[in-house]
Amino acid sequence: MRYAMLAFGMLLLTPLRAMAAPKPPVQVKLSDDRLVMGERAKVYVQTAADGYLVVLRVDSRGNVRVLFPVDPNDNAAIQGGHKFEVRSRGDREAFTVSESRGAGLVLAAWSDHPFNLAGFTTGRHWNAAALAPDSATNDPQATLLDVVDRMTDSHYDYDTVSYTVGAQWYGPAYAGWYGPWYPGPYAMWAWNPYFYGPRVGFGITLGPRFFGHGRFR
Repeated sequence: MRYAMLAFGMLLLTPLRAMAAPKPPVQVKLSDDRLVMGERAKVYVQTAADGYLVVLRVDSRGNVRVLFPVDPNDNAAIQGGHKFEVRSRGDREAFTVSESRGAGLVLAAWSDHPFNLAGFTTGRHWNAAALAPDSATNDPQATLLDVVDRMTDSHYDYDTVSYTVGAQWYGPAYAGWYGPWYPGPYAMWAWNPYFYGPRVGFGITLGPRFFGHGRFR
């Protein structure tokens, strides 16, 4: 009987523990934290409540760009409790990596009050010069928080996610072999649409050859 009551008490305690851990006000994630030049990165955001959102990115060169909203006059209101993908102009992925090496950071800031974006616009678009931080810093998070601080005097919550840019290519590569299976001369073709174009090679081998494709890291 005592063990049954103990088990029943633990069952009651489990949902209480779950209720004691509320969801973060805002969460941001990337499709991959290891990127290469030319790769299109996806950004996902979810907030716990309705409010207003600004998503910023600083690249390895220290350039700050706004990922959301696409233009300053766009609706920056967001519905809480739903994960959504940040899309860029033309309904493309959030951003394209333009640097070959280094690291970058994406920051999502949420507030229950609209952000004041008037000082960061040129016409109907973002003013890149106005987005530059007031003071030089090697801290990417401090750089983006400096921008958000200048967008509002109200309380806001934020989340960040970092990424690194490397020299290797992370997309699919295709290769094939033509000729006798074993042994003998062969012709080889390979294609990687980002790292290199079509390539053809010839040679001779004394071992088996294979055909395949994959995702390299």
